Amino acid sequence: MTGGEDVVGAAGPAGPAGGRRTLLAPAKLTVSLRVTGVRPDGYHELDAVMVALSLADELVFDPEGSGLFVEAAVGVRAEGLPAPGRNLVAAALAACGRRAAVHLTKRIPLGGGLGAGRPTPPPSCAGRE
Repeated sequence: MTGGEDVVGAAGPAGPAGGRRTLLAPAKLTVSLRVTGVRPDGYHELDAVMVALSLADELVFDPEGSGLFVEAAVGVRAEGLPAPGRNLVAAALAACGRRAAVHLTKRIPLGGGLGAGRPTPPPSCAGRE
């Protein structure tokens, strides 16, 4: 992070309008999962209990740019992430009708069962007002 940015958690506010924002997407651990039914579209209804961990990926949103830039923290591999056009961060921004340059720092290891490949979309939507 550089100075002059707001840092907020996944559910926190987005900070001052028009500036860069830094948001955290915490790792999550599923402690209980139960299939409760099947929806008309074929997807399953789930009842899950999840807990957020202190380990988090960092997303820096710059409303003046566009594109997704990914870097991995020391010891974390990022090459298994979906391509920028198929990444959930880009999809969440598109679903919210927003554009921004997003710099994603991966700290959650992929394949560890901590939700690293599927960060919670709300941080992406909260990146801009």
